Amino acid sequence: MSKLRYFLIIVILVLQICLQSSFAYGQHIDSTERADSAPSGNTKRVVSVPPGWLRFSPPSTAFTVVLPKDPTVEVSKSRISESVEVTTDSYTAANDDGVFVVAYVKDLPLEGAKMSESFRQSFYDEMWKGMAEGIRVELEKNGMNFKVDSVGGPRKLVISSYDGREQDFTIGPLQGRAQMILGGQHAYILLTVLAGENAIALRDAFFNSFQIKTK
Repeated sequence: MSKLRYFLIIVILVLQICLQSSFAYGQHIDSTERADSAPSGNTKRVVSVPPGWLRFSPPSTAFTVVLPKDPTVEVSKSRISESVEVTTDSYTAANDDGVFVVAYVKDLPLEGAKMSESFRQSFYDEMWKGMAEGIRVELEKNGMNFKVDSVGGPRKLVISSYDGREQDFTIGPLQGRAQMILGGQHAYILLTVLAGENAIALRDAFFNSFQIKTK
């Protein structure tokens, strides 16, 4: 087994652990926060499903996405304040090209559209810091002293009319990308870590396929 492949396997295990707890890092939601205006717009994206991949939607049908295979599912609870506990459903699918994760955080105490722009930005900043720190800590536990390095700054995006952010990063030799979206009283986290540049087309198919089911 190559060192890169071994490192990717460790990262897959780390992501499954850290996403269960990283959402709680720095997340303190004041339910009195209100927005001046809600984000508008939509993204219509053409998706070509990679050969052998499948379209996946959880039993709640909260979202749809394409994945290389049926994902493993982890359900966890985390406390983001003294009075607020949230549930996170994490769906992970991995192959030789990388790892592809969707985490669905349910029942936040405030709708994303009712947060001010500055509060939403702070929310995303803390969410990303929590993920990066969680990955670093779990890697360290596995004897790997790699930190998560951001590549450029966060980019704004809109998915299914909902506001979000996108952040590229590296973990040692591996390339990663994270998307974070606030939809209603839920948060969605999409994450990929790739084994090489030849998997970039698969990464793009994964992100471009993601749609939040709106009522």
